[in-house]
Amino acid sequence: MIRMLIVSQLILKFIKYSIQFGVAPWKYFQLNAKYFNKEKGYTIG
Repeated sequence: MIRMLIVSQLILKFIKYSIQFGVAPWKYFQLNAKYFNKEKGYTIG
């Protein structure tokens, strides 16, 4: 029960901040792809 509340809060905050900053939610990972790839050690090319 508590986990469902936490997950729903995270999702609602994610949507709220996406709207607040005017960024489509599905673009989040595109915007941060370089950071995630660098952190995991992935290289492209």
